[in-house]
Amino acid sequence: MPRMHTAAVPLTLTFAAAAAAIALPASVTHAQDAVQWRVKNGGNGHWYQFVFLPRECIEDSERRANELGASLATIHSDGENAFVDALIPPYNGNYSVGRLGAFQDDDAPSPDSGWNWITGEPWSYTAWSPYNNQPNDGVDENHVVIYASAHTGAFAGWHDNTDSCGDVVENLGWIIEWSADCNGDGIVDLGQILDGTLADDDDNGVPDCCLCPGDFNDDGLVDAEDLGLLLAAWGTDGGERPEIDLDGSGDVRAGDLGLLLSLWGACGEPDCP
Repeated sequence: MPRMHTAAVPLTLTFAAAAAAIALPASVTHAQDAVQWRVKNGGNGHWYQFVFLPRECIEDSERRANELGASLATIHSDGENAFVDALIPPYNGNYSVGRLGAFQDDDAPSPDSGWNWITGEPWSYTAWSPYNNQPNDGVDENHVVIYASAHTGAFAGWHDNTDSCGDVVENLGWIIEWSADCNGDGIVDLGQILDGTLADDDDNGVPDCCLCPGDFNDDGLVDAEDLGLLLAAWGTDGGERPEIDLDGSGDVRAGDLGLLLSLWGACGEPDCP
């Protein structure tokens, strides 16, 4: 299992190529290339990317990552931690930190308890920094950032930290992770989108062959919950959920309702090449 990014000989792509396939938000100030932790090098086949986007709450960062077919990164081993740590670049010659998809329950009885991954995965691994007894439960410090080992010295490792939520923290970025394999072929979808194997015409990070029109909440069913989302968007263009405008008319109306009802029930299996 690779211990450092440079030893992994990862498969990378230019940011221009990535941006052509995966539309990053306009407010991104800088993004590293997406990098795969390759299985043949002891990795999990997932793709990771560090993006400087310093003024967002964690919920907004997770939503943006979801819009790319990804999530804020979760870490489950020394090897994965070393790989992700090595993705975090310096900022203007100084250190920078990367946010993970972690949060602490408000009623946690101690600094090192009540931690969760935003994806719901088990919390079974940590790499807290020994500096200042991390996690030290400072005021409102209920999220996790990595201080990169390459340029933070004694600070290196995980720190509990506040949610940035609009604060100007220019050296803060977020680490996103692509792990989805919607067609179950053993290959993470992002890699197949980027190499042209699978189409993603709407740039949402999900192969078009895996989409289930009408399943707005991605639970594998077109049902009453999706109907509720459609009715909540009635008379609009769908806003942040343009997929609710099923007929592409620019207005959520009766035509979309009719299409939703015609799609009612369980989603079929992906029909991918």
